[in-house]
Amino acid sequence: GARASLLDLGGGLLEPSLCRLHARGVLLVVTYSPHADESEMVIEAAHRAGVPMIAFSDPLPSAHAKDMAVRFEIREGEVMGFRSLCASIYLAQALVVEMAREMIETPPELVRPSKRAPGKLIP
Repeated sequence: GARASLLDLGGGLLEPSLCRLHARGVLLVVTYSPHADESEMVIEAAHRAGVPMIAFSDPLPSAHAKDMAVRFEIREGEVMGFRSLCASIYLAQALVVEMAREMIETPPELVRPSKRAPGKLIP
């Protein structure tokens, strides 16, 4: 199976939860302009740990765009300054469902080990 973790601000646990990032994982980051300081902190921590990142963002330039393995530029619907995030949520669900399907349908003997050495956990 695959392990999943939600990194959020709840209870001040964002910084301690960054130790879960490792180079054999992937970070799915949803960040829109103006980018929150917390998003920047998570992206920088993932970059230092060698974690590949998939980003959902708006088409506006981002300082971290070059750090992303994949970047989806999404124009979310906006009402009175609030983004719906529907497109981001649907895309994230589709990616996770496809990953699960691949894991189920791919025989273990065909799975190639990662060429990258496991990364160091961030203290």
